[in-house]
Amino acid sequence: MLSGCTTEQPLNDDTTPNIESGTPPESAEDKPQAQAFVFESGVLEIGDFDPYTIGDDIFDPCTEITQEEFAAAGFEDVEPLPEKYAAFARGMSACDSQNGDELFPPAFMSSNANRKVVAEQVEMFDYKSEVLPTLYTFGPLSGIGPNCYAQIDTVRGAITAIVGGVEGFSDQSQNCRDAIDALERIYQAFH
Repeated sequence: MLSGCTTEQPLNDDTTPNIESGTPPESAEDKPQAQAFVFESGVLEIGDFDPYTIGDDIFDPCTEITQEEFAAAGFEDVEPLPEKYAAFARGMSACDSQNGDELFPPAFMSSNANRKVVAEQVEMFDYKSEVLPTLYTFGPLSGIGPNCYAQIDTVRGAITAIVGGVEGFSDQSQNCRDAIDALERIYQAFH
């Protein structure tokens, strides 16, 4: 009497070829990798967050990015805003950089407002980043002044780069390019 040996077919997962359909296994290289900042303080994944449930665990660029990390991205003397200006940050962390002879160097700020909340309160701009495709730019609804905010949402709130200016002395499109560049430099130095 002949008996055949059979083995049970293993469960199909992402790395097991699907013999029936002829599809090859999906390798780790094929899967899209989430964008993230990798700081000494930890990995900060770029992505969506719920502003109503995020709580107090908001990323603080002023304390969770070291002076050395800011310097590696080209920013000198990044310091928290003086206490007398803290009200401007509306309870969020904010820090200024002093970049050589730049008249209006970028400032950095944490935010608990995601893209949807921001879009309801300000004027959204069309300036984009190829390096950080989910980055968005905005300014005050009044349209007054050349200030530009570039913001990227992360799983721990948003990081904002702000480049200000004075009407007649600075250009909003340049300020937006500078704000975008600030976040791109930090990302490119630490991802």
